[in-house]
Amino acid sequence: YGPDPRGRLASTRTLWQDFIEDFFSVTGRMGAGRYTLTFFSTILASSGFSQVVGFVGAYYLLGSPVSLTYALTLLTTSISAVTIMTVSAAMLLIAFISQFTISIHRFHDMGRSGVWSVILFLPWLLLFLTGSFIVFTLVAFLVFAFIAFSSGTEGENQYGPDPESSQIRRSGSV
Repeated sequence: YGPDPRGRLASTRTLWQDFIEDFFSVTGRMGAGRYTLTFFSTILASSGFSQVVGFVGAYYLLGSPVSLTYALTLLTTSISAVTIMTVSAAMLLIAFISQFTISIHRFHDMGRSGVWSVILFLPWLLLFLTGSFIVFTLVAFLVFAFIAFSSGTEGENQYGPDPESSQIRRSGSV
């Protein structure tokens, strides 16, 4: 990305096109490095957004900064809090859907079907069944490690070209 010596973009693809492909398409492959970066970027963005919405909402409802405990108490008892919590929940749902989509790309890179992405529900199922956040955290970490650190198929497979090969996404010029 960025300008080449002639002042043109070095790629016909834009960052926006890559974003759309990563988060809203279930075709293609994604290497381990890009998956890990995308995974953590999504988690940080959604968590940060939810925190900002919560604190802005508390500030809006009270008119001044408050302690976290008081803000949470107020947010859970106020009619306007329902809207704020709905926006936060929607953002977290979008983040989960995007995590599901990027994991499909990653499983495609490993030569597996995108159906393997249902493994993302395992930590949540265990949390529901056991009620233990320790079990949830441990299993979630193991699922992430499996997806992020498993080797991809070298060369082209039935899901597309190798994302780690030379300049697949950045070939051509404008």
